[in-house]
Amino acid sequence: MLTESRSFSAAVSRWHTDHDAHAALDALDAHQRRFPRGWLSLESTLLRAEILLRLGREREVLGLLDAVSLDGLPRGRELQTVRGELRIKLGRCADGRRDLDDVLAKDPNDGLGRRAA
Repeated sequence: MLTESRSFSAAVSRWHTDHDAHAALDALDAHQRRFPRGWLSLESTLLRAEILLRLGREREVLGLLDAVSLDGLPRGRELQTVRGELRIKLGRCADGRRDLDDVLAKDPNDGLGRRAA
């Protein structure tokens, strides 16, 4: 567990400290090869999505967000908003609308609710 944590931490550091998206993605690739079903795989997927979104690689981000359940995640509602926006932008309007309707149903008056509207 410690080895996996250190591996993931290296990717986080390259992203949050060094601000090097490509080095962080390389570190995540190495992490994934070493720990394909590790206990940090969800965190690894979400970090990859964050980096790819910053790089404008929206189709890849959507593929990642489509593959995971966002229910119960600390940033789940934010990620559902992003996924809804990407689904609409990439032509999957009904799916995107469902995401954004769920975001609105939870709180239409906060920042995410206003964004979803």
